[in-house]
Amino acid sequence: MERDQRDAVTLTIDGVPIAKGRPVFGQGRVYTPAKTREFERTVGWLAKIAMRARPPLQGPLIMDVQFDLPIPPSWSADLKGSARLGLILPDVPPDLDNLIKSILDGCRRIAFRDDAQIVQITARKRFGVEPKTVATFSPMTTETDDDQRRHATDLATGGHARPGGARKGTQ
Repeated sequence: MERDQRDAVTLTIDGVPIAKGRPVFGQGRVYTPAKTREFERTVGWLAKIAMRARPPLQGPLIMDVQFDLPIPPSWSADLKGSARLGLILPDVPPDLDNLIKSILDGCRRIAFRDDAQIVQITARKRFGVEPKTVATFSPMTTETDDDQRRHATDLATGGHARPGGARKGTQ
């Protein structure tokens, strides 16, 4: 996929990635858990730094994000080595979708206007030597839009769409 890297913004959040916490209900109100609020605030500050006083990105965006989770200290040296090589992946909580949501909520109104602008996400959760999150937001380019339209047409027609309306095998 083509991306316009001139307008891309990348931020690195050092430390253990924090997933979006479930809302807490109490005293007739709904609260975001303190740990989530603090993490989203940190993400917001890092997004401001990464934006370098630019206005929020406009239009449809691509998000690419990688979450490096800590390797459990109780694991053997062999398991730790396999985790560092990517041979063992973290198929345990936190859930990838909740990790993504905490980044999106922290960046909203700073790196982009609204997370509805995100039209494509590539996300990875793995073990890392140093726990961190690296997220990049890139505007879609015309070439990417054309590729997306072709792919959507292929999906909708089962790959049978041809120039001039001809069906596969009839040209």
